[in-house]
Amino acid sequence: MPFDDAAFEKAADEGKPIHLYLQANWCHWCHVMEDSTYHNSDVIEYLNENFVCVKADQDARPDLANKYRDYGWPALIFYTSEGKEMVKRPGYISPTYFQKLLKAIVKDPSPEVEYTKTKVQKSIQGSSLKQIIQERLNSSLDLEVGGYDQAQKYVAFDTFEYCLENAADASFKSWLNKSIEGSFGLNDPVWGGVYQYSTHYDWEHLHFEKLLTIQARYIKMYTMFDAALGDAQSIKKAKHIAEYVQRFLTPAVGGFYNSQDADIIAGVHSESYFDKSDNERLKEGIPRIDSNVFTSNSARYAEALLYLWASTGDKKYLKKGEATLKFLCSRVTKEGSVPHQASLDLLYAEDFLYLSEALITLRKVNSEPWIEKQTLSLLDFGLERFTNQEGLFNSFIGENGLSPLPLVGENIHLARIYNQAGLLFGDTRFTKAAKIIYSVLSNDKYYREVRNEPSYLLLGEELSKTYYEASIVLKEGENLDELQRKLIALGKSNIQINTYELDNLPKAKEELFGGLGFSALFFCTDSYCSSPISSLEELDEFLSRN
Repeated sequence: MPFDDAAFEKAADEGKPIHLYLQANWCHWCHVMEDSTYHNSDVIEYLNENFVCVKADQDARPDLANKYRDYGWPALIFYTSEGKEMVKRPGYISPTYFQKLLKAIVKDPSPEVEYTKTKVQKSIQGSSLKQIIQERLNSSLDLEVGGYDQAQKYVAFDTFEYCLENAADASFKSWLNKSIEGSFGLNDPVWGGVYQYSTHYDWEHLHFEKLLTIQARYIKMYTMFDAALGDAQSIKKAKHIAEYVQRFLTPAVGGFYNSQDADIIAGVHSESYFDKSDNERLKEGIPRIDSNVFTSNSARYAEALLYLWASTGDKKYLKKGEATLKFLCSRVTKEGSVPHQASLDLLYAEDFLYLSEALITLRKVNSEPWIEKQTLSLLDFGLERFTNQEGLFNSFIGENGLSPLPLVGENIHLARIYNQAGLLFGDTRFTKAAKIIYSVLSNDKYYREVRNEPSYLLLGEELSKTYYEASIVLKEGENLDELQRKLIALGKSNIQINTYELDNLPKAKEELFGGLGFSALFFCTDSYCSSPISSLEELDEFLSRN
């Protein structure tokens, strides 16, 4: 059955617990679980007799994916008929051991006690919280080969972003260089695109799934890395990723497909397949493509294309990114609801979050009225429908048998977007919402759940940063495209870009720029404007000082 109220009603009527099989369409071990364990006749018989069985795709159900992400895929969850968790298990389980688990749950259906290692926590009073979070971040980095200090190797965006923002620190800059260089090993040299991660504490033991969100993440990181530190190789990789997505994950109309499997035959390791040439691969067929088009994931990739345009100047990326965002906005209902795919039974915070974030980036490209109007509508919808009594945003709204709850990492991301929007549009409600989230997450109830340490630190910095309007003032027939694109590619959240024509200045800008006889960029706050900037060298100098 699908995971919904009806499943819990059936469980209550029959006096049975619920078993949720939460899988990913692209997941190798999910395929193995389905082909072995869930096709075992004894398992089938015992499940049908003693459980109400439900299945969900984690990409299609962010409410479940975000709740159980730490368990990996597949995640095997058992509930009482009232929706209380009893047992949770990560990953593949063989038929023999799965039957033992099922029988143990039937024999004793009481909730399992989750044991966690305890350690003394420092007080979080005053300024010590930032220090604790900073220590968590520092201890998580692998300074030798990059990535996190763990077996799985990949580059998380928030950690990359924090280290890039603080690259004046030699250890962070070194980590950035090693992580980006290491991540090149995750790139498919034949088709392009980035594999999900590597294991064995290095960048060479690849898991070959290609997720749209991962393609978006690395394009954005590679372009920001090049803009800040200069690295032609990263741009070459970013363009190759875009070629892969265009070839394999782009439908005829709107958005982007969700992922491509690692297995040419479901459940069978296919490492040798990815050693082959393009023609050799095509002779065998291509791994299955998940053709779902999810709003949040497509919005993230559309924004990545805007960054790639900013880095390369190639307008095909801008055209595709803008067209995708217009398509996704066409899905939004008159009431402001943002569907994850097609159904509106459940609404997810991540959909309006990532669509808003991409539109804010597009707003830096141009100031067409529809962009601001749609962004404000999405953010208003989020405030009105998703916020709870604490001022945090619940992860979803709708009936699915579980209680909607706020997710700490998602709320940090939302606060950063609302803070940026509050400054951009001059709406104090948005700024206030961001400050409330930061305050609530900083108290005893939540701070131990703050695993998204870099984003938390960035949010704190952004709430106190100076906000700049980058005013690009142009003589007729001239442009400062290089400066505008550089600012976009840097991804600075405290800088908004507006372009003005000298012959058609709004009244508020006439006094500042009316007498200017040449094209220039100015950084303006509420109280002053910088000296005119006309070259990339002058721009870099200003940014280094501010």
